[in-house]
This record gives sequence, C-alpha cells and structure tokens, in this order.
Amino acid sequence: SFFVIYDDFDREWIDAELLRPDNIDTDTRVECRWEGDMIYYSGTVRERIENVIHVLYDDGDEEYTTIAHIRTN
Repeated sequence: SFFVIYDDFDREWIDAELLRPDNIDTDTRVECRWEGDMIYYSGTVRERIENVIHVLYDDGDEEYTTIAHIRTN
C-alpha cells in the first residue's frame, strides 16, 4: 500500500496496483508548480536525473524542480 496526498490535500492509503508508473522523461508534457507555488503551468520536461527534472514552461521560463511538483494527464 501507498499513502497518497492529492492536489486538494485529501489523503488515503491505496493498493499498489492502482498506481501507474511515472514514465516522465525528456519531452514529456507536464503541468508544474512554478517554484513550488500552488498554481500549475504547462511545460515540457527537458531533462530528468532521478527525481529532479528541468522544466521548460510554455512562456519561456524554466527551472529545475522535483517530480513531486508536477502532474500529467
């Protein structure tokens, strides 16, 4: 089981088979919280080293952050 904290801060234990692999790699489209803020912005992953990713946002800004700050569809 895994303890999950959702974007709306709801929390629950779920079985592992309900989780999907993160498959986040270079050129993956994501929504990311700029500087860890609560608002998500669209962008593309340009690099990933373990849990650290480099995101190029659609507006041209970029940052290094962690996969904890992103969401995918």
